[in-house]
Amino acid sequence: MSIFEVIVNHFNENIDVTSRHIEALTPYLAEAAHLLHQTIMDDGKELWCSSGAAYTVGKQFCQQLAYSQQLERPSLPALFLSDNDAATLSLIDQQTPLELYARKIRALGQSADTLIVICSNGNEASLIHAIDTAREMQVSIIALTAGESSEINQRLNTDDV
Repeated sequence: MSIFEVIVNHFNENIDVTSRHIEALTPYLAEAAHLLHQTIMDDGKELWCSSGAAYTVGKQFCQQLAYSQQLERPSLPALFLSDNDAATLSLIDQQTPLELYARKIRALGQSADTLIVICSNGNEASLIHAIDTAREMQVSIIALTAGESSEINQRLNTDDV
């Protein structure tokens, strides 16, 4: 199979998967958009965290919200709670890795805020702990995960997206 055929097949598979799931996912996407809009209207912040293969996806989403891309507009209140900077990594020996996101949520989170979690497997302990911390602080939660049976999905309740 040529590289051209491989590329075409990848695009066709993506189109097929998207078309098969668009109706099922649209209500969740609309609910997430409404929640993020409400967060901004209530002077809240969007607190983003992601890990593993989803790390750069979460960071890119957050940067596009915080910085104008194509249209001139004010920055939106979006913060990426990184676990990959030198200062954070230097503290790992002093505290449990579970606290990497939770401590930042405790320091910055308020009830008008929304936590957005993006992960590829849905079982990362530090992200699960971040969700539990956000819930304790009455911070809304949006989770983008792979797989319905993940630990993160089991932790979500009817108020979460």
